[in-house]
Amino acid sequence: MVFNYSEAIVLKSKLLYERFETQSKITKKIDFSSTVSKPIVYDCRPFVFQKINKNKTIVKCSNGDGFLLGEIEKLPIRKNLFLKSMNSDKLLILKKIISIIESHNIKAEVIFEPIFYSQYKISTTLSNSLNDITYLNLSDYHLNKNNIIDAGHFNIHGREEYSKFLVQKLEKVLNE
Repeated sequence: MVFNYSEAIVLKSKLLYERFETQSKITKKIDFSSTVSKPIVYDCRPFVFQKINKNKTIVKCSNGDGFLLGEIEKLPIRKNLFLKSMNSDKLLILKKIISIIESHNIKAEVIFEPIFYSQYKISTTLSNSLNDITYLNLSDYHLNKNNIIDAGHFNIHGREEYSKFLVQKLEKVLNE
């Protein structure tokens, strides 16, 4: 049983001891010609490269961060799905978490993130149940195959692009 978790324990220990290292931007070109079309600029010190398949590589960094390299090969048709309701227990928990956050004078914002295969439309029913929750529906964010690696993950380039987009959206919300 101990061996089932040994890799995770070693990685967590390494992350703990190396997290306090000062880091500067590290530019490194790796020969992942099938997974990387641009040079990679790391903002952390990578120490594990785990190649999943010819289009996907997981990179783990010593500061606890990680990212994906690669891109999706074929673009499937994106479906529009309607979010009609939320499990009532989950909704109660979400509202409780939001009230705790806001009790500390922190503005809470729920974000519906983009998922590659689906663009979610929020139905009137769900909108009514979220009436006292502030949310952003970003599921319609434009995705291109050079910035995603699978149905629910950006690669390193998509992560950077989407993070900038999200910051702009949140700045707008906070300034309202």
